[in-house]
Parts: sequence; structure tokens; C-alpha cells
Amino acid sequence: MDLYANNRIPQAVIERLPLYLRYLTKLQREGLDIISSHELGKRMGVRSSQIRKDFALFGEFGVRGMGYDTEVLLSMVKKLLGLEKTWNMAFLGICDLSIALSQYEPLTEHGFCAIAFFDDESSMVGKRINGIIVRELSSLPEVVRDLDIKMGVITLPVSKVQEGADLLVAAGVKGIWNFTPEKINVPLDVEVCNEDLSIGPLTLSYFLSR
Repeated sequence: MDLYANNRIPQAVIERLPLYLRYLTKLQREGLDIISSHELGKRMGVRSSQIRKDFALFGEFGVRGMGYDTEVLLSMVKKLLGLEKTWNMAFLGICDLSIALSQYEPLTEHGFCAIAFFDDESSMVGKRINGIIVRELSSLPEVVRDLDIKMGVITLPVSKVQEGADLLVAAGVKGIWNFTPEKINVPLDVEVCNEDLSIGPLTLSYFLSR
């Protein structure tokens, strides 16, 4: 069965796939071979009916009266998320955050590999991060093509964010993970995931100030 045959998967379902990956991996490590939609939903905080609808988009995986085979489900979710591949990543902007992300185990264990670092500050160029030499930002397109980099992670200063995104696009990168509050403009065939780290604390401060 072609899991990618349905090109109209709702965005909300796509965003739940990493959660399914996390909980199914945990279930497998616990040695639980079968899980009902009710039990899985209880663990995840998602309605069991929603879980059944999500999985029905990709085929018939459950056994009535028994539940879902966790190994089969986990294999399906990994395939949907493209985790049968290794994803080479470039980090633009050297800071504590980018260094921590490049070594973050939940990413590395799923095949996300930091293989290139770039910075626009001459004081950073030439330094080593995890044994990898930091290169000048302007050299990015050639390096990205040579190393077959598929994803770019941006933690650059705001004034350099669009420049970094343009360089990634010019090199053929189709996935950008943006950790700055700056909105970037990219072609329609490039996917951008924005992570504004100020949103969480600001939301908490709203509730705590009430």
C-alpha cells in the first residue's frame, strides 16, 4: 500500500504524527505489542475517535476487539515521517541553541545529522563545533550541494535571517527550521517551520499575571 497516495492529509493530522511517533516508541520500549485507540488516546490526551480517523486515512491497521499492533503502527508512522532516510542538516548561526539542537538526542536518534555549520561573524568562522569547522555564510550554497544537505536550521541575527534563507533556497534546500521571530519569504515549494521561543514564556506570563 502506498501511504503517500492520499495527498490531502489535513495539517492537524500531519502535526500529530510526531506525537504518535513519541508514544508508540515508548509503548514498544515498554514491551506493549497491542494498544487500543482508547488507551492510546488516554495516554496522548487525544479522543479515541480522532485516533481511529487519523489512522483510517492511511489504511486498515486495527483489529476489531483487539486494537492496533504497535510495531506495525510505529513502522507506518516512521515511513510517513520519512524516517527511513538520513536527513543532513546545516545550521546557520552559531549560538548555544544551535549547538544544543545539533546534539539533541530525539533528533539524532531519528537520523537528523548536523553536518555543516555556518556563521556571518568572522570571529566564529574556523572554529569547530562537534568536530565540524564553521564556514562562512557566503559559502553555503556550494557546501550544501556537495554534502547533500536537505534541511537548514536558522538561528541567525534578525538582520541576516532572510539572507540565510535565500542562500538555502538557492542551494536547493526545501525544508527550513526557523528559530527566529523574523518571517521569511520563500518559494511555494519550500516548507518553513517557525519556532518563536518567546511565545511560550509570554503566554505563561499572561496567565501568571492574572
